[in-house]
Amino acid sequence: MELNKVIAEKLNFYLNKFDWSSYKLSRKTGLTPNTIQGMLSCRNQDIKLSSIILIANAFGMTASEFLNDDKFKFENLTFKKF
Repeated sequence: MELNKVIAEKLNFYLNKFDWSSYKLSRKTGLTPNTIQGMLSCRNQDIKLSSIILIANAFGMTASEFLNDDKFKFENLTFKKF
């Protein structure tokens, strides 16, 4: 699966778990609503690590905890050439 799709799945999981809107996540992270929506809709192909850190922190976890999923293992990901 493509990395941006895995991140979108994780974002949706935590948004549902916390019962947050993408706008609330935007306010808690300082990322623009367009950035969050771009991640959720898989429009963003190159998501910054700093964004992942801000998102994980908003959910009360580290980036390592957010990324601790077999879906993020290299062998389970596909990458588009830039």
